[in-house]
Amino acid sequence: MSKLTLSASILLFLVSCLSSNMVSKKQGNKQELFNGKDFTGWVKYIGVPHKSLQLSLPKDSLGNYKNPIGNEDFLKVFSVVREDGEPAIFVNGKVFGTITSEATYENYHITLQYKWGVKKFAPRLQLPRDAGLLYHAGDMPMQNRVWPLAQECQIQQGDCGDYWKIDKSMAHIPAVYKDSNWIYSVNADYVWFGNEVKRPRCMKSPDNEKPQGEWNTVEVYTSGDSSVHVVNGIIVMHLKDLSVSDSGTKKPMTKGRIVLQSEGAELYYRRIILEPIKQLPVSLRRLYK
Repeated sequence: MSKLTLSASILLFLVSCLSSNMVSKKQGNKQELFNGKDFTGWVKYIGVPHKSLQLSLPKDSLGNYKNPIGNEDFLKVFSVVREDGEPAIFVNGKVFGTITSEATYENYHITLQYKWGVKKFAPRLQLPRDAGLLYHAGDMPMQNRVWPLAQECQIQQGDCGDYWKIDKSMAHIPAVYKDSNWIYSVNADYVWFGNEVKRPRCMKSPDNEKPQGEWNTVEVYTSGDSSVHVVNGIIVMHLKDLSVSDSGTKKPMTKGRIVLQSEGAELYYRRIILEPIKQLPVSLRRLYK
């Protein structure tokens, strides 16, 4: 065997070994959830405006708006634009709100890109820019009259990949308590997060978000009642026993709608792609052993 042939064989072997730990990228099953033109396949819902906005809507005696805006997005909280040469969803952040997929999904890998804009709005003027990717979401807004029951992969500046329980959702996450926070740690004991245990949030680890103005890629893998959060190609959290607490009884959460948030800050979403999977890739299943 020639040296050239031997080198090619070694290279092929190494590529084969690496491929066994790589995520499947089958093109045929992928679905683009954002068509680049409009909100076909999505439903908008706009919550209660902050009183600092000047709108011709009913207010109470304290000057607070009484009701959510609902499905009529006259403030263009969500709109389709071109950004960096391709279609994107622009979120102006003026009012908390959501776009929710009409379809429900289970056992999938979802990928999206986001980047932050500049402006922030009350009540989050002095807080980090915030949004989120919600999955396994229910049909109706519940928490704060805008967020549906769901599991959340946090998209917040400096905290991308965190877990937040929404409404009565719960999750089991390996975590350690440090500096007054619960932080994901791959080899730690599993800890429950949710209303019942008064632990609504688990912080991701490591921090892998890019600087403001750059595009970030967020991925969530779900299989059965397990999920994995990935930020810019790095695993930042894995979860199991995704569930909803119903009068003290935990019921598995394995499917639901996809929800993207507006939460007081300008940002852009693009390349929202969902791929059905039969199970987690081998490289992710190892996390649970």
